[in-house]
Amino acid sequence: MTEKEKEKFWKKRKKMQEFLNFMAEEHGITTDKFFNGMDILKRFPLEQISHALTHYCFRNGPVEDMHASPNDQLSQDDMKTLNKFCNDKIFTFLTMMKENKVAELTDIIEFGLQCGSDWDKPEYREED
Repeated sequence: MTEKEKEKFWKKRKKMQEFLNFMAEEHGITTDKFFNGMDILKRFPLEQISHALTHYCFRNGPVEDMHASPNDQLSQDDMKTLNKFCNDKIFTFLTMMKENKVAELTDIIEFGLQCGSDWDKPEYREED
């Protein structure tokens, strides 16, 4: 391993540890709790989970209403493109979780913290 590769490794390792410390301090989520919550990943193939999440989070809501509207806000081709993109991204995220790619997930989460800061706070919606 070159010095540059070692430096990159230790930088990612430090970032991962900072994220785990943040989760523990701010939310009481220890690594044991974090990874125990992923048992669902052992019960279902990632493809099925990704497909279900795409429907649950994206397709079965306002996007479907826009697609089904009389003025064709979203065409069938638009829907295919959006569904594929969303499903691929969710699948990639879940695969990273399953493969314990904490540094990559940390990058995604940290980027997400910089965007959408003006969004409404998410709510638990059991009725969905």
